[in-house]
Amino acid sequence: MSTLDELVRWLSETRAPLLSREQSWLYYQTFRPSTKFIKTLNMNSCILDFGAGAGGLISLKIWPEPAREDLKFFAYSLKYEDNFKKYDGYEIGNFEVQPPEFRGIEFSAVFASHVIEHLEDPDVFLHWAVQHTTQKARFYLEWPSEDSMTLPPKTEFMKRGFDIMITNFFDDRSHVAIPSRDSVIAGLKSLGLTIEEQGVIRTPFLEDELLASADSWPTEFEKELILRNAFWSHTSWAQYVVAAKGSG
Repeated sequence: MSTLDELVRWLSETRAPLLSREQSWLYYQTFRPSTKFIKTLNMNSCILDFGAGAGGLISLKIWPEPAREDLKFFAYSLKYEDNFKKYDGYEIGNFEVQPPEFRGIEFSAVFASHVIEHLEDPDVFLHWAVQHTTQKARFYLEWPSEDSMTLPPKTEFMKRGFDIMITNFFDDRSHVAIPSRDSVIAGLKSLGLTIEEQGVIRTPFLEDELLASADSWPTEFEKELILRNAFWSHTSWAQYVVAAKGSG
């Protein structure tokens, strides 16, 4: 694992970008496993965006290409966000208090990005998701890797002039624990699911391209977003699993 000094040197390197800032963001998003999952779902799939956060997933309906206007998106989150107006429906609630209902809706895909690390018992969620989906439903799970627990905390990077939203797992006090990928896979298999893909999320060329143009973005929010995604890629901060109930 890289030390604080090594990571600061990497962040501070002078880079000549090969891509424009828009291209680097476009290709970074295009090659993420989460984008691949959404863009390659069967026609007319109905997606539950579980723990939808700010509702950014809805952007994948149109961007990047190919547009998937056939897809239906439903959000479930702790609080309302304006982006939920763009979804086909939404519910607000705390899963550990009262699971969502979405009466009459049959989901063919469940997308849960950076959710299970906030749950006391992720297996309860996995059971619920399998029980509320179609016979050939597909599932995307993304959550922090064990490497994220050993990285320097955000405060140390801020002292060096880099304001990154979260660098160490424990920077976010709402985090409960990191289930191992092996345990998540074992849980999914016990529910009859097939594991299609798994791994950590890395895009080495594009993480450097993101950094090369980070300062050219007009807002502090955009700069922080670019910096965080580059850092997470470089440090193998996140891991993922794609699973399916059946074939086809």
